[in-house]
Amino acid sequence: MKRLLLATTKNFFYRQELVKGGYSVTEYNLPLSADHIKEIEGLEPFHAFITEADEELIKTNGPLFDALRDKGNVLCLSGRVDSELKKFLLDHGISNLLQNPRAGLIISYVRIMGQKQSGQYGSMAILDDNDAVKKVLGNIIERFGYDPVFIASVEELFGSAMNSSVRFVLVNLGAPSLDLNGLVRKFYASSYSSAVPVIVYKDMREGLYVHELVGGLNRMTRYILGLDELFSFLVDILFKKELISLVASLRNSSDFDNISSYADEAVSRIFFMHEKSIFNQADILNEKNFEKLFGLSRTLEKTILKALGLRWLKMDMNKKNISTAGRGG
Repeated sequence: MKRLLLATTKNFFYRQELVKGGYSVTEYNLPLSADHIKEIEGLEPFHAFITEADEELIKTNGPLFDALRDKGNVLCLSGRVDSELKKFLLDHGISNLLQNPRAGLIISYVRIMGQKQSGQYGSMAILDDNDAVKKVLGNIIERFGYDPVFIASVEELFGSAMNSSVRFVLVNLGAPSLDLNGLVRKFYASSYSSAVPVIVYKDMREGLYVHELVGGLNRMTRYILGLDELFSFLVDILFKKELISLVASLRNSSDFDNISSYADEAVSRIFFMHEKSIFNQADILNEKNFEKLFGLSRTLEKTILKALGLRWLKMDMNKKNISTAGRGG
């Protein structure tokens, strides 16, 4: 039986559904005393830790989130998410958050959190040494079926990490181990320079430096993203890729191109539009196709669940406000 650690102000509201879902639940009531936080530090890792996060709780129980670093997947429940709370959670490597969820939805999301798709769609090479950032990136990337490959140097990137499965190279400009000139030189000379996008990013609280904006960086990439922009970009593009692939399959299985009028017209109008062929249309209710539609509906629900707890990372992004590597257009 999988074990959950539950620490909220209303455990009673969630407990029954969690137990009914087959989990063994260990409970603490918020706010926690220093002794309880120390007790949690000594516990074995759990399948997931479910807690609440808001401005008041992170002030009174901030050390709790330090204690959770190695205790398993962390799921935060919250109402309003402001910039201060977002910064706090990301600084602690926490990327799963549900806003005002019903108890049953938590169960579904906890199950999604525990599923790994083992790089079925490829990998992403990541040069970064910040543990919190790596944890957030790893969660987003694995959630959508890609394998995060963390590297420590430019030499490692071109020595073993770069191969035909790599879909993105993500580079933290603030990583102490980064040889920026070496990265630009080796990447531009490699066979992957036109096939694999390089996404460079940095914690913009540290600022951008002149040496990061010169030396040929613009030959390799167009934009320099902040951390929040990077997380938003990845959630957006990976969710869209998975969703639109499913929509395309659904479209094919429903014979949409041939009967698209069904979407907008009244059934009487549909009859007259298709009167000559109404009995010769594709049978989308045959057993094989119906099973496929049923499977697609379940997969579609799962895909939406994957993004549910990451949606808070999505932000409005305008090209005009994103830093560039000295490259226009």
